[in-house]
Amino acid sequence: MLRQVRAPLFCLLTLVPLALACPAPEVCDDDVDNDGDGDTDCDDDDCSNDDACDAGEGEGEGEGEGEGEGEGEGEGEGEGEICDNWEDDDGDDLWDCEDPECADDTACIEICDNGIDDNYDYLYDCEDPECDANFPGCVETNCSNLVDDEGNGTFDCFNEPDCKAGSCTPGATPTGGPCALQTDCTADDNDPFCWSEAEFGWLGGSCGEFCDPTAEPDSCDAGAVCVAMGSGFGLCFDGCANDGECTRTSYVCESLSPGVETVPNACQPHVCGDGLAVREECDDENSAAGDGCSGSCTMEACDAALPALVLGANSGSTSTSGFSVTHGTCQYGGARENIFTFTAAGDGELRLTLGSTADMGISVRTDCGSLASELACADREYGGSDEVLELDVTATPLTVLVDGYYTGDEGAWTLDVAFAARNCGDNSEQGSEQCDGTDLDGGRCRDVTPDTIGSLACNVDCTFDASGCVPIVINESEPNDTAPGAVNAYTDPFLAAFSSATDVDCVSVVGHRGELLSAAVRDFDNGDCANYSIDASLTVYDTDGTTELAGYDYYCASVADVVLEEDGTYFVCVGNAGSDADIEGYRILVTTRMPVCGDDNAEGLEACDGTDLRGSSCYRDDPTTWGTIGCLSDCSELDTSACEPIPFSETEQNGTDATANAYADPFLARITPAGDIDCVSVSASAGDRIIARTADLGDGACEGSDLDSKVEIRSGGTVLQSNDDIDANNYNYCSLAYATAATTGTYVICTSASGSYTPTYDYQLVVTVGPPVCGDGLLDDGEQCDDANNDGDDGCSGSCEIEACLDPLHAELGANSGDTTNGVDYFAPVDVTACAAGADEIGEVWQYVPASTGSLTIAVAPTDPDTDVVLYARSACGDAETELSCTDDGLWGDDETLTLAVTDGVPVFIFVDQSWWSFADGPYTLTLTQ
Repeated sequence: MLRQVRAPLFCLLTLVPLALACPAPEVCDDDVDNDGDGDTDCDDDDCSNDDACDAGEGEGEGEGEGEGEGEGEGEGEGEGEICDNWEDDDGDDLWDCEDPECADDTACIEICDNGIDDNYDYLYDCEDPECDANFPGCVETNCSNLVDDEGNGTFDCFNEPDCKAGSCTPGATPTGGPCALQTDCTADDNDPFCWSEAEFGWLGGSCGEFCDPTAEPDSCDAGAVCVAMGSGFGLCFDGCANDGECTRTSYVCESLSPGVETVPNACQPHVCGDGLAVREECDDENSAAGDGCSGSCTMEACDAALPALVLGANSGSTSTSGFSVTHGTCQYGGARENIFTFTAAGDGELRLTLGSTADMGISVRTDCGSLASELACADREYGGSDEVLELDVTATPLTVLVDGYYTGDEGAWTLDVAFAARNCGDNSEQGSEQCDGTDLDGGRCRDVTPDTIGSLACNVDCTFDASGCVPIVINESEPNDTAPGAVNAYTDPFLAAFSSATDVDCVSVVGHRGELLSAAVRDFDNGDCANYSIDASLTVYDTDGTTELAGYDYYCASVADVVLEEDGTYFVCVGNAGSDADIEGYRILVTTRMPVCGDDNAEGLEACDGTDLRGSSCYRDDPTTWGTIGCLSDCSELDTSACEPIPFSETEQNGTDATANAYADPFLARITPAGDIDCVSVSASAGDRIIARTADLGDGACEGSDLDSKVEIRSGGTVLQSNDDIDANNYNYCSLAYATAATTGTYVICTSASGSYTPTYDYQLVVTVGPPVCGDGLLDDGEQCDDANNDGDDGCSGSCEIEACLDPLHAELGANSGDTTNGVDYFAPVDVTACAAGADEIGEVWQYVPASTGSLTIAVAPTDPDTDVVLYARSACGDAETELSCTDDGLWGDDETLTLAVTDGVPVFIFVDQSWWSFADGPYTLTLTQ
């Protein structure tokens, strides 16, 4: 929940001198006058809209001349106006408080301090004339504090009637001169103002007057400047260029808002110990040392060597350490702060995550003692919710402050520090990079150079290259609406506009046989396509200008890879499908390209390209052959020289164990007629593994779900293992079964059709018999993984051990940073009912060795809202059967937490896995508490 800030008027002004101390916001349910305005809780106007002060429905009895129910319970008799039911009860065209009969009714008397328009005249509380005359709280009590004391929208001598009556008579002292009262200062419209020493702490006071910063002239004295202070008004200050122009003792020339270039300099008091931090790091109204602010008004914490933050977990407490001498711009101050230094390893992005049950925030500045050097501040959440601050940094020292939102907001905190280095050249824009290679971070020509369009690129130093951007100028020439006659020759960029509801714009493009032509309607990078402001039809015509090759009719239409059959001139025409000429214009984008033979991508007129055979195979093209089909080197046609007649192996009848054919490789057979069963026999020794797999004849029928088989491994009539689909999720309906031979002897493998998709088909049966081996892609007893090879450094070692288990990440108590994007896919929880992670999803494993026996709480918090994690733990990393606990309660971006009983010195393996959504990987924080 975001905090709601309520503060006195001058604390909410656009610009105020930094020396002004803003009082606390009123807390509406603590029986304390927090902002010191004399009103407590719901009696304070600041609380008029607070939930704690919502008026409930009361019960009471009232008398009236009408019949009806008001806010309380009561009944009356008569036919007069009921004053609070929004109806004209007596038929005189006047209703409720508009009717004179209701003049004295309690429902039509304004209550002047409840934030409600009680009498329905669209004016409430002190805005209503009834209150201004009759309620003491509607009189401006202080005409020199920049506070709207009575809440009527005016204050002090800035259009406040109560003040204008006597406290706004101007005096003789010009802007910048000393004053004690507003009446000391000159003003041309009875609107003087005094930055008095009593009210604001300005030494000797300083005169000014209200002004309009948008007016010419602005009504300020000669040499004075009008500074905007809020909506519609400003104040005059003694302008200056340097200290020498400030003639008053102890006054210096300083910006009223350091760091904001548009705010001019003005003469201000500079006295250490007066409570005004002008050109000082701090000012605590004394010259004592040891209280956080030195006798020379420097922050004592900044005078000493600051402790350094480390990457990862940091912790501390403002309850037991720190001084209350500064705060971030998003805080009120008054609480103790802890101050640190941090220097990044280079250019990149710094991410700070602050956790505390107290209401605390975090800020970063370049100069420890200078609030004006602040780079960023985060204090948007209430206590108990994390504050996250992200900013681009360089390898220069920074000061980091952990501070409370207001007085009393102190306590223990944790701070996770993460840094992502800028790496120009990795095609990933980050940190202070404008772009990186192909990653333009959404940049467009018009963002870099206004009123241009074209191809924005990225320089090698990761800055934008706008050399391909050209001015937006409509360059079509009408008439150009009839192909092949009245058309424009295409140039890039070609910028056009619909001149009428029926306008058509055509361009001609020279093409060559075999090329691929693509065309599109695009906007001027102004969002017209995204918001559907452009509705166009697009058509590509052949060289005759009339034969349509491709077309599309939908807003910013496009067509891709139209094959050109001959050399010649082709035509692209765009019509105004939306009949709307009221757009900035549009761009016609046309490109042609010749397919590249040898890139394994058959396009255009290519018959094939490398491994891309356009779906052809020996068997598919000629069902009497099988073998390996290829592609000629010039991509002109298929190479069928290796195709040969199919040597079918089976001998029918072979549908039972007793009639099984002896297996020989290759075994090619047919399931026909429907219901046919083919069996083969093999010999195996005790301990051998028998693997049986059906395959197609090279036509892709397995992966294309055109071959749906079932295979069984039998011994003595008993089915040891069967399989219907190798991978039904990916529509591979061929079969794979394997079993271990218990004794030496003969085993039978039988194949049949499964389901009704392919009741008859040709197929190949591949059977292997031998001892189990690592690297065959099958997970045997004793293997932690098997990735069908004996390579290392690929997640599964050459000895079929999960490499992440050989060197797990080391977890410590507190916060640990991880990223499932960097993980491997050899993990999955056993309890898939509670935890929906799949074996194909990626994750990381951590090892934690408890220092004591007891309870361990493990929490994972994704740092990206698109990350979904599963959390589980094992006592042995590579043995899924040792799973201790598993949780997957949350959704995208949600935390996962589980608690385990652990033993001193006995390792626990913690798995942070990606959910079954294949794109749910991302960074996270793993926090251990014991």
